[in-house]
Amino acid sequence: MDFGNNLNWDLTLRATYSASPAPNEARGYFPIPPKTILLDRYVLAIGASSSVAKPNWRLAGFVSPRLLFSPSSTSEYVAAVQSEKGQAILLNQLTLIRFTDFGITPYLLEISIPHWFSQLSLEIWRYQGTDSP
Repeated sequence: MDFGNNLNWDLTLRATYSASPAPNEARGYFPIPPKTILLDRYVLAIGASSSVAKPNWRLAGFVSPRLLFSPSSTSEYVAAVQSEKGQAILLNQLTLIRFTDFGITPYLLEISIPHWFSQLSLEIWRYQGTDSP
């Protein structure tokens, strides 16, 4: 893998999410719901920042892959199978994420944002280079 070659990375998402106001809630807003994005690569670089983060906050959220298959047409569950534990993404830096490639593409990337964030900006890059050294 050649992570240092800028041509091997494609920007997949750059977005800012804000919580919905809720004057009757203790925090004054409803938490930002989980976000999903359709991807076809299992190596990602994810950056997160927030204009409302306190200086001691480090965690920006968790990401986990959801594979789009079902073992049977009669299954009672949605065909979005969690294949591994969520991985933490950190504030104010890029986090390199490598999920297990089960050969199923596309898949959903589920992004869980902690309830204490009323605003979060995300940038997701997918690695397009080859896996060989």
